[in-house]
Amino acid sequence: ASAVILAGGRSTRLGRDKATEPLLGIPLLEHVLRRVHPVVDECIVVCRPDQTLLALSLPATVVSDNTLGAGPLGGLCTGFEAMTGDVAVALACDMPLVQPALVRALLRFVAGHDAAVPVSDGHPQTLCAAYSRAALLVVREHLDAGRLALRDLLPDLNTRLLMPDEWRPYDHDGRSFVNVNAAAYLARAADLLTAEQQTRR
Repeated sequence: ASAVILAGGRSTRLGRDKATEPLLGIPLLEHVLRRVHPVVDECIVVCRPDQTLLALSLPATVVSDNTLGAGPLGGLCTGFEAMTGDVAVALACDMPLVQPALVRALLRFVAGHDAAVPVSDGHPQTLCAAYSRAALLVVREHLDAGRLALRDLLPDLNTRLLMPDEWRPYDHDGRSFVNVNAAAYLARAADLLTAEQQTRR
C-alpha cells in the first residue's frame, strides 16, 4: 500500500505554503507524514516544480507534479503513476489530524473496488480516501477531457462510499477531515491536536 500526499496546492486561502506551515512547531506536511508512514509501505509526496519542501523526518519519495494547472486531480495522477503498490490512500497535506486507524480501514474497504471514500456532512472526502491502481486509467481520461473536479471521478469508478456509521468506529468525531486551508483553522487544529496529545499521556 502507498500513501499519496498532495503538497503542491497554491494555498490561496491561507496565503502561505500549506506544506511548510507550522502547527505546534511542526510543518503540516510532516504531521500527515508521521501519521500515515507506519500504516503504508511507501509515501509519495507530490509538489509543484517550483516548490521547496523542508527536510522530512521520514523516508518519502518526492515527485514533481507534471500536470500543471490540473489541480488536485493532476496531483493524484502524478502520485498514482509513481506508486509501486496496488492501492493508495490519497491525502492532502493540510489534514494534520488524519487518524491512522481510518487509513488502515480505508485500505481494507477498497478491496474489490476502485475507490473507498468516506462521506462526511454529505460530502465525499476524496482527498482522504483509498484508490486502487485501476483508478489511474479513469483519472487520466478525466484529465484528457478537462474534467478536473475530483467528485466527478466517483461515478466513473467502482466506488465504495462509506457513510458515517461505517467510518466513525475508526475516527469517531471526523477529525481526519479537518482541513487547515485558512488561517482561522490553524487554532482549531492546534486545540484538537493538543487535546489528542494529552489523551495519549
